[in-house]
Amino acid sequence: MENDILTMENETPSFVSPPKKEFCIGYPTNLALDNTFLIEHLQTHSLLNNLGDPQQGIFYAMNAQTEELAVLAYFAELYKLDKYWGYVTHGGTEGNLSALYLGRKHLGAPVLYCSDQSHYSVFKSADLLGIPIQVVASNSNGEMDYVVLEKLLKSEKKPVLFCASIGTTMKGATDNIDIILLLLKNYNIKYYLHLDAALSGMMIPFLDADYLDFSTKNIASISVSGHKFIGTHFPCGVVLAREQYVSNMSDIAYIQSKDTTVTGSRNGWAAAELNHAIQKRKTQFRGEVGNCVAQAQRLKKSLDRIGCPAHLNDWSNTVYFKKPSVEFCNKWNLASDKTIAHVITMQHVTREVVNKFIDDMTKELRSAAPSKPKKR
Repeated sequence: MENDILTMENETPSFVSPPKKEFCIGYPTNLALDNTFLIEHLQTHSLLNNLGDPQQGIFYAMNAQTEELAVLAYFAELYKLDKYWGYVTHGGTEGNLSALYLGRKHLGAPVLYCSDQSHYSVFKSADLLGIPIQVVASNSNGEMDYVVLEKLLKSEKKPVLFCASIGTTMKGATDNIDIILLLLKNYNIKYYLHLDAALSGMMIPFLDADYLDFSTKNIASISVSGHKFIGTHFPCGVVLAREQYVSNMSDIAYIQSKDTTVTGSRNGWAAAELNHAIQKRKTQFRGEVGNCVAQAQRLKKSLDRIGCPAHLNDWSNTVYFKKPSVEFCNKWNLASDKTIAHVITMQHVTREVVNKFIDDMTKELRSAAPSKPKKR
């Protein structure tokens, strides 16, 4: 037994190699990453802990809060948000939880409105925060059904904490902010509007400069992922809110900061790498968005051509279709539910990858087709 323990202690832990990135096309993660930043800095730096509110000043010495502030400034400019608060999160789920927490504190005892296509983190956040949910049905393309929404708002007596999907998980549909805001105004409802924009929050501003404009629309907050469109080696995200919603947070003497973040300690390396990627590629983002959307349009046309009807929403790079076999989904790492699967054409999903996928899908369809009876 002792020899077994010694052997285990002396063994070098193995690292499980992930599948080739060209076969990982079902999830919204940019795998075309630049490794030079981490290779250069990990050798000379240790722990980077972004502790506390980045806008309250820097207290803990081993941090990357200057880089975090630069990230926030970039996103605030992207959304035309003047007086803002925010931080670099561990991902979109934390961003949604943080924003919905602000909304609950602002409204008191609200009801959360979201669509049945909302990301699972929205429902989890509501459960954690003890907020009742009014789920709004969606249309066939995954967008919220505004006729159903209006019927619900007509009789709503409570303040509404509204979470709109800016790119739904499975179909890439975007809820119409303008219709939602108009209905809330028409029925004189006190509200807080949050946008769950994990992937599309980095794409839509380059496709429609006015849609996510905080200066002209009464949007309270937005959550965006960092490891999705921009791409980082660590899961991360950004949450931004109007400054007015964090004024009643308590001060914590231990960290000499307000208690505004969900997790307290946060990955400073994520903020540093995210800022590096933004500063290096910000003039390229428009072109990257255009290429991702173009590849999605090309993929949809190719799938339609080979007899696999596909769908693609406006402003989206998520192409969805009838769910193929489990083996096929596993090979291409496709996300799926009971009936559909999708491909998300991120930066690493090149023309060559699309061609390979279409070739495989053609074989898949042939193998699934019922055999014709032989003529006698």
